[in-house]
Amino acid sequence: MIGTALNVAAIVAGGLAGSSPRWRLSQGREQQIKTFLGVAALVLGGKLFWAGTQGPLGAALKVWGLVLLSLMLGKVAGRLLGLQNASNRLGQYALQRLQAPAKAAHRWDHALLVGAALFCAAPLAFIGSLQDGLHNFWYLLAVKAVMDGLAAQAFVPLLGRGILLAALPVAAWQGVLTLGARALVEAGWLSTFAPATAALHLVCGFLAISVAVVIFEVRKIELANYLPALVIAPLLARWLV
Repeated sequence: MIGTALNVAAIVAGGLAGSSPRWRLSQGREQQIKTFLGVAALVLGGKLFWAGTQGPLGAALKVWGLVLLSLMLGKVAGRLLGLQNASNRLGQYALQRLQAPAKAAHRWDHALLVGAALFCAAPLAFIGSLQDGLHNFWYLLAVKAVMDGLAAQAFVPLLGRGILLAALPVAAWQGVLTLGARALVEAGWLSTFAPATAALHLVCGFLAISVAVVIFEVRKIELANYLPALVIAPLLARWLV
């Protein structure tokens, strides 16, 4: 739960900093931090790739092929489920709330809904929480924590201090994901079968690097549509490898 605790603390810190003009970061400093976060996402994604390719070459190649198949199936499933469209609608909803009249925008419930929509639906919330629960690899959530803290700081002038309340659904949602992943480990579902763990590492690594690509604005990636691969990859590993 270290990653979720950091995320909650960052949202609170960002919201408090946004309340005081002297504590707000300049655009130049924010851009520097975003560049650092992009590099960090690349490094962490590479680390997950490395963790997923350990072992005999033949087994690693099998897992790589399985992961590629899982990503393709995951994207198809994501499109059928409309995950990216749902994510886009959440973004549009948040934008509409941000464009509301000043008095309405500063309602605490608006701030809570906007924050929950943006902070909980981010792909890093899923992959970071899973890695935190499975392997105590909380660093992806640390990257998300900084991103959410910057966003909270920027939202305070538009939504008021109610954005601080968004830390509550983040704690609940990411906590459930982390504890659920921990339960899988304690049940021996993943820890006793190395290919399933390797497949999950590789999918998380792909998504982490994709987040870096989005941060650097290299290209747009339908990240939400790939999320089903987090379930498909370990299942196929158990059945086919």
